[in-house]
Amino acid sequence: MVLPEVSGDRDAYAKRQSARLKKWALGYQKLTGQSVLHIVVHLDEGHIGDDGKPVFNPHAHVFIDRMNAQNRIIKLERKALSSVHDLTAEVMKIQRGEPLTERAGTCGVRIERQQRELV
Repeated sequence: MVLPEVSGDRDAYAKRQSARLKKWALGYQKLTGQSVLHIVVHLDEGHIGDDGKPVFNPHAHVFIDRMNAQNRIIKLERKALSSVHDLTAEVMKIQRGEPLTERAGTCGVRIERQQRELV
């Protein structure tokens, strides 16, 4: 999961994002029925900007158990996935991407997986 830009002290930033991610995990579990097993915040990737200063790519790795009590995958339908995007934007205080219905026709031609394998 992409996180907001780093601001202020890195340790304080990591703690703030960890608190948000805990809140997100509870909301995600309630929304989907899937269990969040582990979340790790990374501030160790990025590049050196044109001004010579580091530009970080803050992100989190989220590990989720998608199985129910009968060892069947809990599948998420498009509406639930959209709700996960809404939850993520709200809790992490980042801008929500445009829903698919609003992007229709703006992303170019879709190439199905089977077709991509042939290219």
